[in-house]
Amino acid sequence: MKDNSSIKQTEETQPFLALVENGDLYDVFLINPTDIKYPGIKKLTGGYASGDDFVIETGKAVFDLPELKPHSFIKIDDIHYIERDYIIWYELDFLLEDGSKIYKKGSISKYYLDKASLIEYNFNKEGWIENLIDRPENKSIDEIVKTMNMKSRYITFNEDGSIKSEE
Repeated sequence: MKDNSSIKQTEETQPFLALVENGDLYDVFLINPTDIKYPGIKKLTGGYASGDDFVIETGKAVFDLPELKPHSFIKIDDIHYIERDYIIWYELDFLLEDGSKIYKKGSISKYYLDKASLIEYNFNKEGWIENLIDRPENKSIDEIVKTMNMKSRYITFNEDGSIKSEE
């Protein structure tokens, strides 16, 4: 597990996710340490948990998020502590002022072995940092959801790894 105890964001970094404990909830923030303004962001999110021979996948949802100003942050999710048994994933479309889009993805892990650290850059809360990565398919969320099963599913597997059943 990465050690984020000495992480300091700089002007050159990209937006990233921060998970912050808040009582029975964990708040998920999208932090923008750059000079770039994102007039709009679209979020597709879902989650999954797995065992030895099954995967439980949650339903998925799409949200339009507010503007993300330079050197600022917005709360994009809250996760109840019971939901921490799931890996929660996010696909994000960042709209730029010229109308173009940047496609990123990230997730909130099920467990963090390291202690929460101070997230210093314009935030000053303790939590965990999750970096966003480029989405290789370069498709917008609107395009992705056209062919995506948006409902919750429970999948069990045979010993050879093939799907036994899907509900």
